[in-house]
Order: sequence, then C-alpha cells, then structure tokens
Amino acid sequence: MSRARSKIPAVTHNEEGLTVLKAITLAGGFTDKASKASRGRVKIKRMKGTQEETVPVQLEDGVLPDDVIVVPEYRNFYVSGEVRQPGGYPYEEGVTVLKALTIAGGLTDKAAKGSRGRIKIKRLNGSAEETILVRLEDTVLPDDIVVVPEYQNVYVSGQVRTPGGYPYEEGLTVLKAVTMAGGFTDKASKRGIKIKRLNGKEEESLSVKLEDSVFPDDVIVIPESFF
Repeated sequence: MSRARSKIPAVTHNEEGLTVLKAITLAGGFTDKASKASRGRVKIKRMKGTQEETVPVQLEDGVLPDDVIVVPEYRNFYVSGEVRQPGGYPYEEGVTVLKALTIAGGLTDKAAKGSRGRIKIKRLNGSAEETILVRLEDTVLPDDIVVVPEYQNVYVSGQVRTPGGYPYEEGLTVLKAVTMAGGFTDKASKRGIKIKRLNGKEEESLSVKLEDSVFPDDVIVIPESFF
C-alpha cells in the first residue's frame, strides 16, 4: 500500500492574504483519501535561507510565495479479536499498541491478562505479510492489524494441591501445568496421568507423560496412588 503524501498542485498566482484552505480550494480541494484526520496534519515546506523546513499549519494560516503545501494521505490501523469495538481507526504518529486497544474500546472479558502477553501485529513487509509478537508500549504503523487473541485456559484436576483453570501459554507441558496447580499431593500417582481433550465434538481420553505438550481447554487428570 502506498505511503506517499500528496502535494498541492502548483497554484499559478499568489495573492495577499492567501490561506492554506484557500490554496487547497484553488487546487481543486481535498481528495477522498484526505479525511478530517489528515486535514489536521497539513504541513508546509518552506525555504528559510538556504535550508528547507517543514512547518505544521492550520487551514486558516497564511501562505507565503513558493510555499509547498503537503496534505498527508488518510491512513488507518486496525484492531481485531477480543476488543470491544474492533475495526479501522485513523492512524496518528506515535500511536502505541496500548493506545490502539484503548481507542478500540479496551479488551473484552475473554481477553484477560493471559492474552496481553500474546498480542500480535500483522504487518505488510513489501509484498509479504508478517506476524509480530508485540508489547503494549510498542509502536503501531499505518495499515497494521493489531490482533488480540481470546484468553484460553488449561485445567488440572485430581491429586494436585490447587485444582482449577490456569492460563494457557504456548509450549506448556503437563509438568508445568501441574506446577502451576501447586504440584502433586502426597497421594498423587505420576503414572496413569490422562488428558481429556475435545476432538471435534467428541471427547477423548489420552494417556500422557509429564513432558508432553498441553493444548488450550485440555483437562489434565492426576490419579490417586493406591500403594
């Protein structure tokens, strides 16, 4: 997607009291790509001695001879997933992931703290799209898609000290999940551990080892030892 900024076509005459808005009107007015958000970011390129400087201006500001008025193209960033108001929003320089989420209404109830460490941005890199794991303080670029995943749990039941649901994280093993649940009780058997897992609409029961991987919504069942 183009990131070019459009210059106002040359105006063939200058007049006393000419403003930025009048100059743009003489040049045919704003294009469809120049929304209200863009109009607040109009700049003038102006020679000061031998140096060119870029000056932010308001539409009512005066124009000098040889000024070049630059109207930035309207750009969006997008927020999807577990936010209250997903969609596209006008890009502004310096917007962070946290600010983007705030603009999109904040996180939903399904996006608890466990999701915040897994927020991603989908970004065009040339003709290829890349997915980047980001932090709340990272900067968003035009056309980025901020993706907030749904909060997911794994569950540990049976002979652990604190049975219940725990935040899923990539690479989670049976042993790590048991550790999150407070570890084995004195009655626990480390043999015969099973995972209850949905396979489509059917629930299957799998025998697992401590080093095996766990998936979202798995229920780990730690049996009691009878010896």
